[in-house]
Amino acid sequence: MRGQDKNKVLFLLIIIVSFCIQFTIFSPTVSQAQPETFASCMVECHEFSLVNNQSSTTVDGTKEEAFLSFTSMMSKDISGGLYNYYTVQQDPTPYVYYETPTLVTELSQPSSKENTKTNLSLQIDSGNEAETIISGANTKLKALIEKNLQLHGFTVKQNADSVTETSTDSNVELRMTKSQSEAFVQGGSMESIKDGYSFETETYYTYVQALQDALNEYHTQKNVWLWERSPITENPDETIEFLFDHQVDHIYLHYKPALEESVYAYFIKQATANNMKVHALMGSPKWGLEAYTKHAVKRVDMVKGYNANVEKDEQFVGIHFDVEPYTLDQWDKDRANVLTQWWSSAERYITHAKDAGFIVGSALPFWTDNKKVTDVKENFFKDMVDIQDYVSIMAYRDTALGSNSITSLANSEVLYANSPKVEVGVELNPYEIDYVSFANHSNAEIQKQVSLVRRYFMEDQAEGFKGITMQSYSAWKKKEEE
Repeated sequence: MRGQDKNKVLFLLIIIVSFCIQFTIFSPTVSQAQPETFASCMVECHEFSLVNNQSSTTVDGTKEEAFLSFTSMMSKDISGGLYNYYTVQQDPTPYVYYETPTLVTELSQPSSKENTKTNLSLQIDSGNEAETIISGANTKLKALIEKNLQLHGFTVKQNADSVTETSTDSNVELRMTKSQSEAFVQGGSMESIKDGYSFETETYYTYVQALQDALNEYHTQKNVWLWERSPITENPDETIEFLFDHQVDHIYLHYKPALEESVYAYFIKQATANNMKVHALMGSPKWGLEAYTKHAVKRVDMVKGYNANVEKDEQFVGIHFDVEPYTLDQWDKDRANVLTQWWSSAERYITHAKDAGFIVGSALPFWTDNKKVTDVKENFFKDMVDIQDYVSIMAYRDTALGSNSITSLANSEVLYANSPKVEVGVELNPYEIDYVSFANHSNAEIQKQVSLVRRYFMEDQAEGFKGITMQSYSAWKKKEEE
């Protein structure tokens, strides 16, 4: 056989073997029972595989396109160690183009913390302007992606026309223009990417981080303390719009018995219609003393009575206690006695609220895990976490990381909880000590620091982390208007 014929046969054998390998090798997490689909692989591909990180979110960069390998690598980087992703592995045989079989599957072990399966799809389109076009029916995730990308200076457009009757409410598609993607590559040429070589620019890493921040925010709660009367008496619709636009999940609304029931009923009804839950915020420093526990119990009963008079979508779903006996003179005179009374009183009013059918949580200072407390009652903060549905740690600092930071102050409580029970409180109101509050920081800087808090606990896979609680609504709104 002539050398030229041998080469042809050898090349044909390589194609056949490569195709067989692809057809038989799949990720072990993929269910064979799922329907088979095909995607044209216009790069040197070996197989598509699903990497399952026990999440209900998948980042998918394996749609049929010219830059399949690039978006696949980006999906892996965005996912980090938290989210699922599809990846394309390289074929050792160059310049062989064929249809690669892959399986589309539901996740085998979705996290119990997440109720819906979410798919974030990445693609690259033509375009001379550096921008990202977002489409899909998941309005919350789209808004968070837009916010986080814009926060880092990227141009974003929403494509509302892409939402069709077949769109699911959990999917979002990102189409980066070719001009935008070229900013991710050293030298600006997508064709220069080679496997095994570093190509990523600082812009690439910033873009990936912004999408990670959006996903982290999407999968954790955002709550707010609302103390003032005017936001619900004078501008209830404006307040609801602000909270909805900022993806708030729970509103801790100061309950004042003298306020007309109709005011609460209207506000809560609008919040409920926008998928927000309202809790009755209440408390007094004296409620931490046993002689005043009855006042806490009575206030809970008032909320229970209100709920009995209104429709279900106008009811408070929970009680949120803010009891701070350490502000009393007695605390400095006899700390051990007050601390002992605080636990005794808390145990009673928390149990009473739970027996009344409410979700129950409390605001707690960050220092209840220190020696001055544990020497009196060793497990005080642990018992407070255990007895309630959640706690909001007032970790008031203006930096996310490092010593004397938000994460360092909330770390013990978050790590102790074995389920999402610990919210991290962030102070926006002015305070006499600058580093306690974000009052003197820009809104952009606040968002970046809060994103770092989420990232810290989520990358640490801290099961106790529930989300962020903003103190307070009025300070937050004012900061947004600056």
